[in-house]
Amino acid sequence: SLFMPSPTVTRSEYAPGISMASAPGISSPALPHLPASMELTGAHALDNLTDLEPRELAWLNWMRGYAFRGMGKLDQAIHFFEIAIEISRKANTIWEDMSTDLGIAYRFNGKLDSAARVLRDALRRAEELGLRNKGNLSRVEAFLSAVLLEQNRLDEALKHAQQGVDYLQWWPSHNHITTAYVYLGLALLGWGRLDEAAEALQT
Repeated sequence: SLFMPSPTVTRSEYAPGISMASAPGISSPALPHLPASMELTGAHALDNLTDLEPRELAWLNWMRGYAFRGMGKLDQAIHFFEIAIEISRKANTIWEDMSTDLGIAYRFNGKLDSAARVLRDALRRAEELGLRNKGNLSRVEAFLSAVLLEQNRLDEALKHAQQGVDYLQWWPSHNHITTAYVYLGLALLGWGRLDEAAEALQT
């Protein structure tokens, strides 16, 4: 697909060879730190941490998933992202970032229907909770747009990409701005709106 990175992507949410530290939409430590991260959040360490709050345990599993995804081990990444989300749901402290990262891992693994389901569920839950600060939802909308593009659902892809840009007013960080406009540009490109696509990609 024109819009789909290789499932073997190991260094970013976008393309091979881009470090996690410099890629748009990435806010976690760069890849050279991953081995240490994996050691610090390894299975035995987590098993012995019995006094953690659910929020803390969810965060640790989220970081394990992020580290595995960064190394291209997508099945392990999906496993730990799912654990993190399940812990958060039981504690009613779900973070949309966790769902976004799970959706990205599903996408890289070629499981587009699962990716779309997870990202839509994150948006639905945010609406149910009446989330006032919609900054993080920009990232959810942008990556849902990416999945829909790969499914050739151009109407929906453009709608969600535009919503991702609209949500930037709540959190206009450089990572979020780049992520939102990259996928808006790709959605416009899919429609053949080349001038608008170029403008978005140069934002």
